[in-house]
Amino acid sequence: MGDGSVETPRPGGERHLGPDMERSATLSDRFTSVPDGWDKATADQVQYAMDQVWTALNHEDVVTRVERYYRKDGNFAGATFLGLDPVDPYRFTSADLLSLNLLSVVAQPVAIRRLLEPSRERGHLLRLLSEENLPLDADLAMADDGQLVAMADLHEALKRVLSPADVRNPNPWVTASKLCARKRPDLFPVRDNVVVKYLGLDRPKGNYQVDWQVFRHVIQDNAIRRRLDAIVDEASRSPGVDVGHPNWRLRHLDVVLWMHARPQDARSRASTSPAPTTLAPWGSRAGAPTGGPRSYALAASRRRVLGRPVRWGSAASPKP
Repeated sequence: MGDGSVETPRPGGERHLGPDMERSATLSDRFTSVPDGWDKATADQVQYAMDQVWTALNHEDVVTRVERYYRKDGNFAGATFLGLDPVDPYRFTSADLLSLNLLSVVAQPVAIRRLLEPSRERGHLLRLLSEENLPLDADLAMADDGQLVAMADLHEALKRVLSPADVRNPNPWVTASKLCARKRPDLFPVRDNVVVKYLGLDRPKGNYQVDWQVFRHVIQDNAIRRRLDAIVDEASRSPGVDVGHPNWRLRHLDVVLWMHARPQDARSRASTSPAPTTLAPWGSRAGAPTGGPRSYALAASRRRVLGRPVRWGSAASPKP
């Protein structure tokens, strides 16, 4: 705790980065580069997605929608998707499979056996899910090439495991994305057809290589993080609302986008205010996020709540 990499609490819950993280902010392009052979997100894709994110974040009903999603007596997944026990970050459990039901996807019987019963296939998945490959406090905002490749390895392996044996050309990318998000909520965005389409990432076809780059750009933006934090903080103060851990930004971002884009709310998407222009997104884009509430931490700053860690923060196929 005294190695200089731990966040220092400040009044009002704000924290600043320790010296190690401040030094990492000088690393040029480390957290914006793309692995060799990957499809690259275009500037137009990134800009369109950013505009769509701001439209959702600035909607007049955004706090009400987040409250509704996280209301404990409601019928949305809420905080249960990530909090359903047992929460084991290094192996797949029946709770992981039950959590998929909360997001309206179901693992097939053969996939359940592959995930839960001892086998060479399951052993490979557990190695991909290990601390060495996917650290528990790894964060998409600070994902470099190696981290992206490790994410792709798990995502591709899960798609194979989740594929029914009797289905021709299977591609269960939505189920795989949601299961990955359950295991590493700070790394994997919950990609489904609703959100991908809303962000314009279905043209011509969804592609996790491109999608993750776009989400990384979005979650690196200082102004977006501050706006998202303010929305979640306001919603969490409403009686009967449980947002889970407020630092799970990717998960909260998905809630904002999905509640805005789902068909039931399609007629109420008008933005009520423009995107802020006075805050430079992602600082100089030369490294990790800086300043503001809930700044990112290194491995040494991992926190524990209720006895388990709280996430703080090679696949060449361009498949979803």
